[in-house]
Amino acid sequence: MVFNQDRVKRILVVSLSNIGDVILTFPVVDVLRESYPRAEISLVCGPKAASLFHGDNCFQEVCVFDKQGGAFHKLGLIGGLFKKRFNLTVDLRNSAIPFLCLSQKATPIVFQKKEGEHARDRHLRRLSQVLSFNGGAEKKYAISFSDHDTAFIEKMILEEFEGMGRYILIAPGAAAFDKRWPVEKFAELADLLIRQHHVRVGFVGDESDSEVAHKIFALMKEERKAANLCGKTSLRQLAALMTRAKIIVSNDSAPMHLASYLDRPVVGLFGPSDERQYGPWSSESLCLTGMNSLAPGKVLKSSFWQDNLQY
Repeated sequence: MVFNQDRVKRILVVSLSNIGDVILTFPVVDVLRESYPRAEISLVCGPKAASLFHGDNCFQEVCVFDKQGGAFHKLGLIGGLFKKRFNLTVDLRNSAIPFLCLSQKATPIVFQKKEGEHARDRHLRRLSQVLSFNGGAEKKYAISFSDHDTAFIEKMILEEFEGMGRYILIAPGAAAFDKRWPVEKFAELADLLIRQHHVRVGFVGDESDSEVAHKIFALMKEERKAANLCGKTSLRQLAALMTRAKIIVSNDSAPMHLASYLDRPVVGLFGPSDERQYGPWSSESLCLTGMNSLAPGKVLKSSFWQDNLQY
């Protein structure tokens, strides 16, 4: 059964915990918002990912589900959701939440996974169990930028890149160390980009990535044309900064998925993860595997760089 627009007034999306995983569910939110423009959409996600939505106008409510939280936390969450009387729940976590909050319609528990299927496509296929749609949404709704975010980024570009529009962002961090390209290779790549393509380089990530960026700076020869922006932006401000960047280079991490969602040119560096399931998914992307054996000079051999760095 597919509900018409008038019958769906309240929708719940049960998303995941890690920031990158939550971003991979954004295309589901976009389809729901486009299909039910008048409905209120509530979101359940992990504590870290909740910061993506502060002040966002897409969601009626963002509820935090902490896997480490005690019984009172979980009971309080379920009780609050129960009171909402959702017409439709899309559960991407495969949890008991839709049944505990007695949603009128919900994605079924039984869901067959496909080997090698990208996580983004898997989530959309899950949505197709309760909603008929063609491809993805025409617009992006899941994350938005305030006037303050835009002004902040314009000031940052002016100060850090001297107003230059030709800048590349590099995200050198990742939750797991085996997902990180070595700092000396990032340093060499940044130097080559600055010399060969006459761009500025900005290193991005959260506060914990700042130390990694400092190590890269210490190895660079062109560090005066690079900026350490780790910990200096919120996630939404980082997204705004990405919309102006020529290319985003990233390990398998949340920034790579954020740039992919924004459909920016992305270079994804992959080690142990399956790039078929978690690789970059923007229309312009370059996925490089076997990161430990990748040489920076070889990374720049692809025509991808020249194609996306044209004036």
